[in-house]
Formats: sequence, C-alpha cells, structure tokens
Amino acid sequence: MILATECEKDSYSIVSLDGTSHVVGGSNFTPHIVLNDGSTIVHLWFAGSDRGTPYGEVYVDLNGSKAPNKLGVDIFVFKIQGRKFVPYGLAEETTSTFKFENLCQINKTNRMNGYGCAGWVLYIENMDYLHCSGLSWTGKKSCKN
Repeated sequence: MILATECEKDSYSIVSLDGTSHVVGGSNFTPHIVLNDGSTIVHLWFAGSDRGTPYGEVYVDLNGSKAPNKLGVDIFVFKIQGRKFVPYGLAEETTSTFKFENLCQINKTNRMNGYGCAGWVLYIENMDYLHCSGLSWTGKKSCKN
C-alpha cells in the first residue's frame, strides 16, 4: 500500500532534458504531496480553461529531491483535462508544443524539453530517447531498430 501525506517541503531546482533550467509557476519545484516511496507530486492548476473544461498539470518526480531532477528522466508531466488524467506526449497529442517529437528529444534545446516523455514511457515502455534521436510514434521506437 502506498500512502501519501501532504507536506510543505523545501523547494529544489529542476532542469529540462537538455539541462536547461526549468521553473514551475515562476519558482523552483515545490512538492505538495510526498508518497512513502519518496516520489513527490506537484499539482499546478491554471485559472483558465481548455475548451470550457478545467485544465491543470501534475508533475511527478519519481525520486523526490534526489538527483537528477530532470524532465523526462525522473520527472514526468501529466495534464488534467476535464475528468481525464493524461500523460503529455501521446501519439494523438493535438498541441504541437507537447508532442513527443517536439519535447522529448535528446538533441533539442528547450527549457520544456522532457514534457513530452510521459506518454512514451508508459506506452512504449522504454527511455531510448535518452540515447538516440529520430524516435517517433509512427517510425522508429527504439535505438535498436
């Protein structure tokens, strides 16, 4: 059983997949929930809406404040859209900003690089994007093929 507690933990810095500094809501990463295994969750809620439905983001850091604190490596981003909890970077992503091909590539420089990795990790079940380029939902899915 995984238990969670609300907390006020110290904030810490995170970086994008390419090592660029990444801030959350204008500041460092501040956990709101810490699970017993040390994973942390930050929930960001935006005042606006997406097509009339509530919209928000959830960052999940698999090992809390321990290094590397890097998007697409130990931090993955999900969106809340209406009643759905969806990983960014799925094949059917309609917003080009969050597509896997745009924001989960080792050879791209962007402070948000790593946002598009959660869907890939959950569905393709590898992190080959850390080792080679040219991966895509419609083509090459690992460094081996």
